[in-house]
Amino acid sequence: MGVILFSYSFDVVEAKSTSMEPAIHDGDCLLVFKLGGALGKLFSRRLILQRHTVVVFTAPNRPATEMYVKRVEATSGDRVHIDSGSLVLNGVPAGDPHGFYATPVRKQQDSWPVGEDRARDVEIPYAKLFVLGDNRAGSLDSRAFGPVQESAVGGIVVVTFHL
Repeated sequence: MGVILFSYSFDVVEAKSTSMEPAIHDGDCLLVFKLGGALGKLFSRRLILQRHTVVVFTAPNRPATEMYVKRVEATSGDRVHIDSGSLVLNGVPAGDPHGFYATPVRKQQDSWPVGEDRARDVEIPYAKLFVLGDNRAGSLDSRAFGPVQESAVGGIVVVTFHL
């Protein structure tokens, strides 16, 4: 019974990019708590999907077979923008201990949204999440494809390990 409950509630997936470095490396194994699994159905997505949680999801306008691993940086109702590599959340510079830039120049170049709206806050719509890869310069994330539907999140990363 315990093995069956475990297999319906958890999954092991392999990281296949460098977008979450230095926390998660290409080839790392991730133990993922499935939100649609037997135990996941007992919890409210809103309680689990909070800032700094690492999630596995399908991205908007991307093939459903492509799974992404990113960190939640803003949730429904939050206002967010990035100014010279600094995450600004609800008008206040947010502590961003996970954001990694290979060089100070790369950090200085990172601003979102781009163009005329550069310093404008973007409000995250209801039931959506703003996700970023820790390796900011090497990540395809909400800066490119927009906020992610909460329902697109398949699970949260509980632990990483090497085989």
